[in-house]
Amino acid sequence: MRVFLQHGWFAPTAVEKIGNREISGRFYDKGEHDLPASLKPFLPKSAKLLDKPTEPVPAKPVALKDFDQERASSDAYSEIVNTKKGK
Repeated sequence: MRVFLQHGWFAPTAVEKIGNREISGRFYDKGEHDLPASLKPFLPKSAKLLDKPTEPVPAKPVALKDFDQERASSDAYSEIVNTKKGK
């Protein structure tokens, strides 16, 4: 089951023995998660059930020319700042 958690959530799990300690539970950060259906009764009220995973937003293409212009502007700015510091 796909779930969107608006806040971090500590989910109950079976008890595991690690060394001398017994640990139960797992923390889920906010965001989308695939959770087992057995956790549905324990979900927080703010959780939203999703029918399907959300599609990632495609990145818009960036031309190398844009980076060249930004670098040139940065170099020019650095040169001006360094020149004023030297006076």
